[in-house]
Amino acid sequence: MKRTKTLSAMSFAAYDVERRTRKGSFYAQVDTIIDWKPISAIIDKHYQKGLSASGEKLYDGLLLFKM
Repeated sequence: MKRTKTLSAMSFAAYDVERRTRKGSFYAQVDTIIDWKPISAIIDKHYQKGLSASGEKLYDGLLLFKM
């Protein structure tokens, strides 16, 4: 999204959309740069997978690491 307005004339909604777009592209760049397989292997050694107390599947360890 190309910004045509100055920062002072930008609406809050337009600013928020631009900020989210930048953040999303940053995470996409990080995801292409980092090889997650070795990190995932280390996490899987220490993160026990199974069922929660309510019987639902647990979150993936790599997903929790990325959060």
